[in-house]
Amino acid sequence: MEGAFLSCAGNSLPTSRRLNVERRRGVVCMVLGRSKVDLGNVHWTTPKGEGSYGAVFFGKDDNTGTEIVVKCPKDVPLAVNLLETEKYVNNKLSAVDGRWAEYLGSFSVPYEADVPRGTMRTCLVWRKEGDGSTLDDYLSKLPSFRLPQLCGVYEQTTSALQRQTCKFVVKELLYCLIEMQEHGIMHRDIKPANIVASPESKHPFKVIDFGSSCDWHTPLKRGLSTATCDPVYAAPERRLNMFSPQKFDVFSVGLIGMQVLMPSLREQWQVADFKYRLEKYDYDLVRWCAGILDGGGSCSMVQQVRDFYDDAELLPVLAQMLRKDPSKRASAEGALASGAFGHVALADE
Repeated sequence: MEGAFLSCAGNSLPTSRRLNVERRRGVVCMVLGRSKVDLGNVHWTTPKGEGSYGAVFFGKDDNTGTEIVVKCPKDVPLAVNLLETEKYVNNKLSAVDGRWAEYLGSFSVPYEADVPRGTMRTCLVWRKEGDGSTLDDYLSKLPSFRLPQLCGVYEQTTSALQRQTCKFVVKELLYCLIEMQEHGIMHRDIKPANIVASPESKHPFKVIDFGSSCDWHTPLKRGLSTATCDPVYAAPERRLNMFSPQKFDVFSVGLIGMQVLMPSLREQWQVADFKYRLEKYDYDLVRWCAGILDGGGSCSMVQQVRDFYDDAELLPVLAQMLRKDPSKRASAEGALASGAFGHVALADE
């Protein structure tokens, strides 16, 4: 279920709070009860995001002006499991202020109210972060200057700007992993579409969509048997390694780092092609780069690789994050300790 943008704690809304969920083709009106959403007389519009397992709508609290996000799961068996996992993980993480959006709670839809065809009568609600844009939007849809601007990175040359932006994004995402893993959460679906931008927050990136997550701190590893991870960004092992479960998400962050670093990898299909070719080199990033410089890529890709190939800090740590064998792959803590992310040119420096 892509596109869940999070925030807020508990089911503590007043009894009759009216919400307008605005989209391009209309307005969705909702009334939130203490533990329910009354969706009577609702005009449903095109959602912000819709996938195989659910749809997401933007909303607004008329009383306070608070903007929210509502996720409505599809009425299919797997969606039920994903919903329960996401609800459980958000309840657990909402107890602390971390690099994920604030969870409002789950709300049931009364049977007398109409809901979009094929959706369940349970909604999950978060506070909207920023304008709802994800890292995917910044990489493939918004003007190229927007991502460095969000990161507060300023450099004189394009190559330096891309390297420093990559370092900033990867560092922030590694901190996200560490905070989740401290609470036992392995996300398993880290990708640009599941990272929301939060410009006004002390954390500019927040991870969303925990439906595929696993709680490693529970005796039976809750959520382990259910996962719908994106194969493009998933680690080569495809499943959590019992001895190094935390390494799975590190691989995904490494891929995102390459996507930020190289304009030729901004689209998902380009990332899929890069991963396919990286597999041919047994997931050895240094060898892949050497192959590109030896004539194995387009002129633009050759130039992009040349721009970071001599970075003695960035290339090695990205290579370690993208190792095929989880036991040899860098951990989030290990990657941060490498020194590659020790200096980022920030706006206030």
